Amino acid sequence: VDAFSLIDNLLWSVRKFSSSRAVQENAFKVLACLYSSGQNQTGVEQKYVDILEAVEVSLRDHQNCHTVVASACSVISNMCTTCLTPPDTELSQMMSDTMDRSILEVVKAMELCIDDISAVEQASGALWALCSAKPSLVVSLGTSNPGKSNTISVLTDAMKIFPSSMELQWDAICVIHSFFVQSENMIMDE
Repeated sequence: VDAFSLIDNLLWSVRKFSSSRAVQENAFKVLACLYSSGQNQTGVEQKYVDILEAVEVSLRDHQNCHTVVASACSVISNMCTTCLTPPDTELSQMMSDTMDRSILEVVKAMELCIDDISAVEQASGALWALCSAKPSLVVSLGTSNPGKSNTISVLTDAMKIFPSSMELQWDAICVIHSFFVQSENMIMDE
């Protein structure tokens, strides 16, 4: 199976049937599997942007659907981990902007699905993967939801709700640690 054709077909389905939670969830499960293989594809940044944009739209449109949130966040986590690292790799402005928008949607969805362990674990993994791929993203986490709770408090709330989830605890601690390291670096630079 040609991976690029499969990805194109999945993205077409996600866009065409944007109101179908089942299509969103299952297409993202397939994409998550494709990107869990650890095979980095070179020279396909536009494909990554297309996928992140589709995930971002789906998270915005289906942020109350725990299964869509979990599968969409799994795509982000797997893609960032296998394809967008190491973090010293130069990202295009388009990719950087898409990641900025994506992290905001992940945070919103995580807050709305705070009572679902699978959605919260996948969202925390997506946050950590995005921040690992683009470390400067972590600084925005302290204020990413103005007027509402910030990401750090959403993460700590989730840690309290699911104290036995090692995956959630690890991802949240890594994100919070990165936040303080990056924030401290910014303060030291000033």
